[in-house]
Amino acid sequence: MPLSIRMDSNSMNPELPKVIFFSVGEPSGDVHGGNLIRELRLRRPETRCVGLGGPRMREAGCELQFELTTLAVMGLLKVLPLIHKFWSIYRDVGRYLDREHVDAVVLIDFLTMVPRRCGPGHRGESKK
Repeated sequence: MPLSIRMDSNSMNPELPKVIFFSVGEPSGDVHGGNLIRELRLRRPETRCVGLGGPRMREAGCELQFELTTLAVMGLLKVLPLIHKFWSIYRDVGRYLDREHVDAVVLIDFLTMVPRRCGPGHRGESKK
């Protein structure tokens, strides 16, 4: 299962509350994301988790921008009718990441839903 974590330079400050954006598109990734969020919140209750995922992540305390696991499909013929919806979500994620401060991005099983810029912190930059 692919897992990728990207953090900006402000993320190393232990005094600041952290905002972590998750991108999870498969039900199995939702389980792993939910487990990770629960563990993060046990260790740092002030951590805010937001992003794309499913019911397990929501139960763990993630503020879902969209319940992406409802669109989990495999195969080109099943994806084609949903292309417009996926493109809309991709654009919404890009706008969210441009607008909001995010300390880290966690990608589980669904890397393509996060625009390359990965919000504030891409290439070491930070939005103030």
